[in-house]
Amino acid sequence: MNKTIALITAAGNGQRMNHTENKLFLKIKGMSIIQRTVQTFLKINSIERLYLTVQSQELNKMQDELKNLDGSNKLRFVIGGQTRQESILNGLEKIALDFKEVTKSVKNEMICLIHDGARPLIEKSTIQQCIEEIKTNHCGIGVAVPINDTIHMIDQNQNIINTPDRANLIAIQTPQGALFEQLLFAHRLAKANNFQATDDISVLRYAEIPAKIYFGHINNIKITLPQDRLIAERILDTMNK
Repeated sequence: MNKTIALITAAGNGQRMNHTENKLFLKIKGMSIIQRTVQTFLKINSIERLYLTVQSQELNKMQDELKNLDGSNKLRFVIGGQTRQESILNGLEKIALDFKEVTKSVKNEMICLIHDGARPLIEKSTIQQCIEEIKTNHCGIGVAVPINDTIHMIDQNQNIINTPDRANLIAIQTPQGALFEQLLFAHRLAKANNFQATDDISVLRYAEIPAKIYFGHINNIKITLPQDRLIAERILDTMNK
């Protein structure tokens, strides 16, 4: 049976939320953003451990925030880096250290999912499907939704220079993931070559590891701006959560 590990990014800040603290502590209908995100992952029995990247000064607060969730004994905490990519590598290296005694055959089959802590409306079924896709195809996987708006490319003077066919465009979400050894190799390679990316699928592709898309749900929004909390509350009303 494949071991499955999840890694959640929680080392950001509230800059674009016009907030002085980490936005993940803000509440949506009585629960903090990070509690909602973590709670969904803890409900999936096949996930053996759940790692969170956190800011060093917020470690104690994050632990207190999550200690009463069912399954909190699965949680592990890792100090994040200056960027998302650095934080992910820190998390992967911690996982590698924790599982260093695992046999090579088991480690080669180990699955790792990476998810944004600021996407609290992720559904269990989406996470489970990602795990199955990786288990079956041994490739990278990323959750995405189709693009509904027309997208124009512009130059530095705001002139439109290209209009790609939106039928071939997607908006990437998380979870994203792959076999653990694939992710670790790709992120180490990216660091060694100073390759910068904003998501893990890009890092996998840089390492020439095949990746595919699983179409998820538009409700899986990322809480980035103040109005996103209101949108999330309305979505939760429709989901009766």
